[in-house]
Amino acid sequence: QYIPMKKHLTHHWETFRSLPQATQYAWMILTTLLLVWIVINTPAQNTLPVSPSNHNEAQTLNLPTQTVGSESEAFATVASWGGEVISQNDADIQPPRAGTIIAWDVSIGERVTAGQVLGRLSSAPLTPELAKTLADQSEALSRARANVLFAQTYSEQSKTQIAQFTTSNTTENAIEDAKAVVRSNVESMRSALQQAISREFPEFSMSGGDTFTLHKQNRLSTVNLKSGFGVLNSGLREQYLRSLDEALRTFDGQVLPEIEGKQYFLDATRLVSASIADQNYTQEQLTSLKRNIGEDQASFNATVEKYHTALLDVSEKQKVLAEQMRNTASSITTLDKERSTAETDFIAAEAAYRAVASAINGGTVIVAPKSGSISAITKQVGEFVAPGISVASVSSGIQTDKMVRFRIPSNVEVPKKGDLVRIVRPGFAKDVRLGRVIGVGAALDGNGAFMADARFEGSVEWPAHLSVRVIPEKHIGQSVAVPFNAVWWDEENHPHVWLVSDELIISERPVVTGRTYGDAVEILSGLTIGDTYITEPTDHIKDGMKLDSASIPKTTDGASTSGDGHGHSHDE
Repeated sequence: QYIPMKKHLTHHWETFRSLPQATQYAWMILTTLLLVWIVINTPAQNTLPVSPSNHNEAQTLNLPTQTVGSESEAFATVASWGGEVISQNDADIQPPRAGTIIAWDVSIGERVTAGQVLGRLSSAPLTPELAKTLADQSEALSRARANVLFAQTYSEQSKTQIAQFTTSNTTENAIEDAKAVVRSNVESMRSALQQAISREFPEFSMSGGDTFTLHKQNRLSTVNLKSGFGVLNSGLREQYLRSLDEALRTFDGQVLPEIEGKQYFLDATRLVSASIADQNYTQEQLTSLKRNIGEDQASFNATVEKYHTALLDVSEKQKVLAEQMRNTASSITTLDKERSTAETDFIAAEAAYRAVASAINGGTVIVAPKSGSISAITKQVGEFVAPGISVASVSSGIQTDKMVRFRIPSNVEVPKKGDLVRIVRPGFAKDVRLGRVIGVGAALDGNGAFMADARFEGSVEWPAHLSVRVIPEKHIGQSVAVPFNAVWWDEENHPHVWLVSDELIISERPVVTGRTYGDAVEILSGLTIGDTYITEPTDHIKDGMKLDSASIPKTTDGASTSGDGHGHSHDE
């Protein structure tokens, strides 16, 4: 196939060479012009071959953005809650019993007073069942009356018997007798100490004077003891005189001498034991004195023991008396309780009888619970009504102090006490009033919502029971949510979003996240209405980068790097 083509071209070339030279030049010029025309009119190709130098060029990112609060923003929401106007100055009117309304004696707008008859109910027929009910209540009332009379009589008689038993009780007399024994033992203790000192001190003293006289004259410190006493321990001489002085002082103030007396005998015994016989006091006298001190000490200790036994006897008798008093008080309390229970049962039975009798035989009128103007009559003549059903309402006419009670879903941020809210009437978008939250419940109601109250700022003419919408102020009630992919976490696991300024400059913004709603996450702080953010960031975004110049650098083999915008690439 190649050889015939070559022969064909050779033939044409030889034919061209055989032409006249001028003809050859003309064909050459014509061919050149044709080639130039073709080149000029041929369109340029859009796709050029990629040279090796193009492998490192960047691929421009197409980063989608969204503005919080814009009409196309699907995740920014502002809370509003349904509520009802309530008034402490208005009151619902309810029938006293079931029946049919047969007449209204007032009209809407008419002034009424508390207790005024407003309408009438039909009389209830006395059926056998109603008659039996009334008879049962009457029987119960009779039993309750008999029980209360018996309880009152029994209580008075029992209290009289208890009082007589208490006054005839000998326990208090026994306590007084025991106390007299205690006082007698104290005197015996004092007498024993006095006799011991009066007998022993002259043996120790050089002068041999009366001890009590020396004490009253404050001359006890001038007394000199016999030379043989305390030779083995001279300090015991002064110790004995101090103990003697302390023992004598108990007689001045009628103080119980138990401790001072025991100390006196102890120091007297020590002093004799540390003494030796001399020309002033023989060994026989020392032995006799030591024996006398022992006897006096034993006699004194016996009176002390009797004193404590008498005290214990007083304590035991006082315990018996206290127990008797507690039993008496308990008996009186039980009697009072039984009497009070009987009286309460009688009052309840009487109230039940009157209620049943009123429902069966009476209760044919509807009365006003308070003074004011009739603001509504919701049940007409001929309608059957029952207790608990509002048939009309009365208003005091005071427009202040009205409130709105509303429900807040449990999955939104709850306002705080004192926060401002806007209150709107449905169908009247421009009729907006301000209110202030006065309380938010802590428990969920049956619908899974929190109950809250808000008080109007100023007077409001809106009627009670009006349905309204409650809208929190933006700075306290706004709830902003963004796509979950718009949030990325740094190395310390802190959430951020990429914010875009009006100049298209990208900057990172720390945020605080809340609850997650499907593909969206709530932003508690960090974003406000009007902020623009990147909804699908990548990890190639840098702080300070321009949105329209954000790009992904390519590798040498033409493959671009990628990531999920959360601080790491997909292959991590």
